[in-house]
Amino acid sequence: MARRRVALGLADRVVANRFLLWGLFGLTATGINVASLIGNALGVDPSRSPSVIVPMGVLGFGASAAMYLAFVPPAWYLVLVRGRPAPQHS
Repeated sequence: MARRRVALGLADRVVANRFLLWGLFGLTATGINVASLIGNALGVDPSRSPSVIVPMGVLGFGASAAMYLAFVPPAWYLVLVRGRPAPQHS
């Protein structure tokens, strides 16, 4: 819905992108829980098994990157999301 609103000029691209980032965070957080659950179901200690720790670490990094970009986006990221700035007339 946010993409349609951006196309109509009713929403800001940065706000619509934050919806995407929240969705990515939700997926990665769910993936962390699933990796831990699978490790426990297989009888593996999730805190000691690399086959569980590595996916959890990668997904954790993705989740933290999504939250960082959603709440404290650097200027270069905002330029990337907004696209090319419109030429200003003087």
